[in-house]
Amino acid sequence: MVMHSQAAEELHGLLAEMDASIAKMEELIPVEQQAIGNLDAEKVNRITEKRNAIWQELKGYKSKCQQIFLQYGMAADIEMSAFIDMQLKEDAAVLQAQRQALNEKIVQVGRNNELNGIRLRAAAESIAETLQGLGLLQAKTTYGRDGSM
Repeated sequence: MVMHSQAAEELHGLLAEMDASIAKMEELIPVEQQAIGNLDAEKVNRITEKRNAIWQELKGYKSKCQQIFLQYGMAADIEMSAFIDMQLKEDAAVLQAQRQALNEKIVQVGRNNELNGIRLRAAAESIAETLQGLGLLQAKTTYGRDGSM
């Protein structure tokens, strides 16, 4: 029972740390939107570096979860929900709710990151078209002036 309680506490703590990392990611999204709107490439690059660091944190937490799974003789790649249901039945309701809330946040952050990626590509295309229109940037073409590739 002590092992069960310890694993439940560890998993609860890891989920809380993961939630804090996702919260940091959520804070970056509107800042990135603003940077894209202002065409601030340096700020976008800094935000990208921060986001990559946060994803690395999350990968580290995943590794820690897998270690817990292995301690219980489960496969490292078992779904967390299955592990909770099979091994931590007494705390399953709380842990499953915490896990589900985290998953929903991760999905929402992923969607927002995709939207920011679309915004960034649109801004880059708009800038390129403007520069091409001013003759400051040569348009990329598939064919040469003589029609050859």
